[in-house]
Amino acid sequence: MIKSSLILIAFLSILSCQNSQDNIDKVKSSDSELIAKLSKENSDLSSGVFNKVENVKAYRRLQKEIEQQLIEIDDKSSTVIKLARNKSDNIELEDDIMLHLKHINTSLHNIRLKSNSLYESHKAFISNGIMHQDSVKVLRKELHQSINKVLDKEKEIDKMHEQIALEGESYKDLYEEYQKQKSYSEVLYSIIHTKFYFIGTKDELLEKSIVENIDAEILIPNADANNVLFTSIIVEKQNFIKLNSNKVNLISAHPKDSYELIGDNTITGLNIIDYRLFWDKTDFLIIEVE
Repeated sequence: MIKSSLILIAFLSILSCQNSQDNIDKVKSSDSELIAKLSKENSDLSSGVFNKVENVKAYRRLQKEIEQQLIEIDDKSSTVIKLARNKSDNIELEDDIMLHLKHINTSLHNIRLKSNSLYESHKAFISNGIMHQDSVKVLRKELHQSINKVLDKEKEIDKMHEQIALEGESYKDLYEEYQKQKSYSEVLYSIIHTKFYFIGTKDELLEKSIVENIDAEILIPNADANNVLFTSIIVEKQNFIKLNSNKVNLISAHPKDSYELIGDNTITGLNIIDYRLFWDKTDFLIIEVE
């Protein structure tokens, strides 16, 4: 009886181990398939096969995909850190870590490309006039917030990669691949640091509907102004805007201690002292000149 029980326990133990291994193999297979799928999608996004969505519903769907992927990257990162602590010289654990890192790299790059797709879609919404300008500005704010989350997540993954890359030669190729993909973040960086300005006389501002007239003297920014008419700048690369006018008036809202006007009798330029403060309330600078 005792012998039979021991045999049964041994059998169940073997069966449990087999089931556990089967589950691990299934997870690995699923991860590999997902990596292949994401890699194909990344290739399509990079080549321009799919670089923007056609409507707001699809735009929102893409936003949710990005949010979900960021959560999944968090989960994967936690798994990698736990495995790395227990790795020692276990080859199987090392293979698992490599697979998880590959998944993280591919998914993060997918998010970068999707974020740029949102940006291209946003520009299309503006140029096609399919959305009210207020709605476009809401999307722009959401897009900037989303991209900032992606860049913050990238910093976390940077630290994890650097730590793991120090632990063995086998990780260095994967780390180098990650660094190449990371270079695309310059595109995202430029998106969130791109602002716009328009310079014109009162008549020009009114004629192009850049501003609205409250009364004979007071002008305010027009929420429905055509953004295509504005000039774009990268704020960290350009903090000086050339002017040549006897009188300059900023129609858009910018804190007075965030900029200075250069010149006495003739204003030759606007110098942005603190770009974060200057662009805090709006992405659009409107300057009235005489």
